[in-house]
Amino acid sequence: MPGLRCAIITLLVLMFSGQVFASELRVAALSSEFFNPSLGQSIVLTVAVPRSGTLTVLILDRDGYAVRYLCHDREVRAGNLALSWDGYDALGRIVPDEAYSFKIDLTDKAHHLTYFPAAAPAAPAKGIPVTAYDPGTGIITYRLPVASRVHIQAGTAIITNGKPEGPVLRTVVDRQPRIAGAVIDQWNGLDQSGTITVPEQPHFVMAIAASALPENAVITVGNRSTTFLAYVLHRRGASLVASTTAHAHHMGLQTLDDVAPALQVTPRNARWSTTQHAWILPPTAPLQVHVELQGPNASRFATQTQNVLVFLDGKRIDTKIAHDPGLELRVPIENQGAHILAVNWVGTNGPVAVNALRLFTSPQVAAR
Repeated sequence: MPGLRCAIITLLVLMFSGQVFASELRVAALSSEFFNPSLGQSIVLTVAVPRSGTLTVLILDRDGYAVRYLCHDREVRAGNLALSWDGYDALGRIVPDEAYSFKIDLTDKAHHLTYFPAAAPAAPAKGIPVTAYDPGTGIITYRLPVASRVHIQAGTAIITNGKPEGPVLRTVVDRQPRIAGAVIDQWNGLDQSGTITVPEQPHFVMAIAASALPENAVITVGNRSTTFLAYVLHRRGASLVASTTAHAHHMGLQTLDDVAPALQVTPRNARWSTTQHAWILPPTAPLQVHVELQGPNASRFATQTQNVLVFLDGKRIDTKIAHDPGLELRVPIENQGAHILAVNWVGTNGPVAVNALRLFTSPQVAAR
């Protein structure tokens, strides 16, 4: 059988030459899922090229914006091509800590092939169980089946009408990328204001949600000078990922819509006690509070508001609707003693801006 003999000989030639031809354009290997460019580290991307042509490999940020070309219209032959990335963008800056993906295009006279996993529809976020949480060390452990974008919130919850309800007191991890496998995050146990020890509160709960990153995404770490949110504000061009008009919980959102702004909660008629680390409120007066979203995406977030939820000692006492970054609250407090006022400003697409106040109704109570 001459044809079979020829095929076997061809295969042997390819094996001994160290060249194995791919049947499709894909990433054959990635040297690491994460690296630290600040330490001079880099990753090697190996592209499986199915046929000769011109190859373009583009690095994209989490929102689908171009970061840097690893090669552009490069003449290549079929086989594996290794390319290195040092974690710098096209302007020579170390990229901020985030997850980055690849868009790879191969063109010849008759074909155009594209590898573009970030263009695939986003998968819904899934709940991830907490493997362990040690309040002493602050270590949270959990396991991810695939590299994912993670959201961790802590607060309190009680069963109301058959469903758990209560305030989020701290966003521990706000939609940050994590590698697959066993993961460790650390939290000091304090709420967003830094005055309330959340695990000590009645009905303490912690929830983790994770949505898969694009296939073969790589995570950069170690940039202490620039956050990705700050980087976004000076980004140029347009996203190569098609936007969607309908969003489920955190699905298909770009950074400015996916990350909650800071929430400032300021009492109008209370004084701060440095010794008690709490706000002191006159015994008979209702609490007057100014609530304000802050940060570069505050106004944008306000226009996408669903509800502003007000909780006193873990129970919802009011629900407001606001589409401006600022809001005034008037909170009756009937019982003297220690209280926790929490505000959750809920975005339509999932993000929640949170903060809380530790209160005492009189100096006499605070001193005990």
